[in-house]
Parts: sequence; C-alpha cells; structure tokens
Amino acid sequence: MRNVFLISIRILFPIYLLSVCLLCFANLAFPQEMDIPKFILGIPVDKIVHFTMFLPYPILAIPFFNLSKMKDTLKFRICTTVFFAGIVFAAITELIQKYLLIDRNGDIWDFAADIFGMSAGLLLFLIIYPPLSRKFRYVITQS
Repeated sequence: MRNVFLISIRILFPIYLLSVCLLCFANLAFPQEMDIPKFILGIPVDKIVHFTMFLPYPILAIPFFNLSKMKDTLKFRICTTVFFAGIVFAAITELIQKYLLIDRNGDIWDFAADIFGMSAGLLLFLIIYPPLSRKFRYVITQS
C-alpha cells in the first residue's frame, strides 16, 4: 500500500518552495486604493509575512525523509540539517533580492524573521510529530 502521507508531503514541499520563491522574487505592487496596515500589534506587516512564509518549511521538509524508520540520532541530524538548509535558503532569497532584483530590497530583518519563522515551525513540528506518529503509526510507517 502506498503511503498517502509521504506522497502528499513529497508533492507539497516542492510546491511550497516554488511559492516562497514566487513571493520573494515577484513584483507584488498593490493598488493605492488598498489600505494595507504597516504594523500589526507593533510588528511590521512585512516581517509577519516573512515569518509566516517560513513557518511551514520544517513542517513540510522533515517528514520528506520518513523519520519513523530512523534512530533518534539520525532524526536529530535530519532536523538540524533541514533547519540549516532553510537558513541557507532564506539567505539566498534575501541576497537575490538585494543584488539581482531591481525592484526588491534584501533586508537583514527579513532574514531574521525567516529564521524566527523556521524556528517556530521546527518547535511546532517537534511538539506535534511524536503524538501524531504514535496515533498514525500504520499510515506513517508504510512505504
């Protein structure tokens, strides 16, 4: 029996990466009539967008490797590798915006929001995954 969970993750993760690239590199000009707030609860909206864009990264990337059949040390290595690969991905998106795109600006604080979003996503994954893997052990462990 095919593992629907792993297949869906393996489809969703590349779509997610393409979506992040599109949002980072596209020129998203909004009409002047739209009243978009600059701050929400004192936090710049642009940082909230960056946080939200990178929050799902570890949640989608780590299950890509089917952790259920691995030892704990290997699971830890995969989690840290995925996290640092996400940092590299975030850095590359900001560097491309800064040096290669005319209408976009790379920002160190956007990069910090990206890392904070990935950290929150990793923490969320580490909290949610163990109980889910026990509950759906049959679904997750099938290849």
